[in-house]
Amino acid sequence: QDNAYAAFARMTGQTGALRQEMLGLERSMFQYGVSMEGAMKTQASLFAVVTRFTSMSATERGALARTTAILDRFGVSADQTARNMQIMTTQMGLGAQQSAELSTQMFTFAQKAGIATSKVSSDFANLAPQLMAFGDQASTMFMRLEMAAKQSGMAIEDITNIASKFNRFDTAADAVGRLNAILGGPY
Repeated sequence: QDNAYAAFARMTGQTGALRQEMLGLERSMFQYGVSMEGAMKTQASLFAVVTRFTSMSATERGALARTTAILDRFGVSADQTARNMQIMTTQMGLGAQQSAELSTQMFTFAQKAGIATSKVSSDFANLAPQLMAFGDQASTMFMRLEMAAKQSGMAIEDITNIASKFNRFDTAADAVGRLNAILGGPY
């Protein structure tokens, strides 16, 4: 624990409450295989990336930390999850608990859809600027796009590139036709 505390302090410059929360995270998640090093990595990632992390309540930080630690154990890096949590809390306006739930929902979606969980997580971060146009439906649209990409055999970026041509009059009709052919319907 002393080594983990010292490493956390070197990485973040933080001691005190966040350090104690790191110990609590390790203790509460030990049954899932989260070690002190995993708890430290989780706390450090969230501290470094999620700008509102230190202004959140201990309960909110705990929700983000538990989800991030579990996802890290199952193959989605703590850094990637922290980037997604930053998008969810700042750009999407979600609270900490909602962000944790959406992260878990995307993980479950990836498993059920047969898509690499790390791919879904990185795709979400990469597509965030385009997804924000859908408002509170951004996560639903993202999962639909991810499924369409899997079913069509195309990269999700290729599908969004086709869709980006909708906003130009001279390319819109062709782009709509191509996307309808890919998705199999009149959208």
